[in-house]
Amino acid sequence: MRILYFAAVAEKVGETQENISLPPEVRDVRGLLTWLRGRGADWEKALADGRVQVLVDRQQTTLDTAVSDRNEVAIV
Repeated sequence: MRILYFAAVAEKVGETQENISLPPEVRDVRGLLTWLRGRGADWEKALADGRVQVLVDRQQTTLDTAVSDRNEVAIV
């Protein structure tokens, strides 16, 4: 999966993009955000509930939108 970070999220986590392999338990946007928050305090703050918008393959999403290693995800 390719993840792109924009604006304040990129500033807080110190990254603008990365390529990752999802762990098997991550199946949707909610799971992805939870997994990313587990990286530490900066990630927790940057990705707090209600503070970010997530696009999957350039489409608006909900927390229940499915994700896989084939997707491009943008977090704003």
